[in-house]
This record gives sequence, structure tokens and C-alpha cells, in this order.
Amino acid sequence: MDVQPSKRSGLVAIEGVQFQLLPSRTGNHMVRMSGRYFAKSPLLLARDAGPLTVKVMSPRAVRLAWVPARVWTGTAGFDIRTFESRWTIFTGCDRPSSYWLGGLVSTKQTACTTLELSSPRLKPTRVVAALGKITCPAA
Repeated sequence: MDVQPSKRSGLVAIEGVQFQLLPSRTGNHMVRMSGRYFAKSPLLLARDAGPLTVKVMSPRAVRLAWVPARVWTGTAGFDIRTFESRWTIFTGCDRPSSYWLGGLVSTKQTACTTLELSSPRLKPTRVVAALGKITCPAA
């Protein structure tokens, strides 16, 4: 199963998961905050698709950051480092789908990032996202 994000939209859609890799394989816009670079990458999870585990496999300079709505919309007065993690588990709710706001945080301005997505219904699957103005090879 090919799950590479589209070069145009950066959307990964597999087994009830839509992971909007706004940093597509051909690069993206990074926002500088808290001494880090942040790229928005929201995640939509269908009711029966979870729990979904997302891990940053490489490089070490990249972390996940899933944030409250006030942070997503740009409200000042927070430190993005508070929300950083190398992996997280998303669970669904009783609605048709659940939506999380967040993305990828890096100490570097550019990075080819490998993520691994897995769930009870999805074998571990790797995808590549480009952070900054860089073109990355497929996973």
C-alpha cells in the first residue's frame, strides 16, 4: 500500500486516518517560535480508526507538538516546547471523527522527517515530510 503524501497537498489517507502533512515532500512554510521551527500538520481520525500511534523516527531534532486551539490560531504567550514529544497516541471519540491541531517542531530550519503511523488495524507505516525548503526522498 503506497501511503506517501501527495506532493501537492501532503495528505496521507489510510485506514480511516487523514494526516495533513502541510509540510509536503517538496517543502513548506515554517513558523519560528520559542527558538524552534513549527509546521502545522493537523490530524483527522475516523471513529473506528484509533488508537493511532504517531512516532518521529528521524531526525532527533524533530518532535511532534499537538496543541490547544488558542495556540493553533496564533495566540501569543506560550512556549511550544511545552507540547513537544517524540511520539503520541490519538484515540477517537463517539463522534464520526476526531480532529487534532498540531504539527512538527524542529530545532533545524530544514529536515527530512520520517514518521511512523500504526494502529491495531494498521501495520507500522512510514511516511516522509519535508520541513522547510527541502526535497526529501520517499520513505
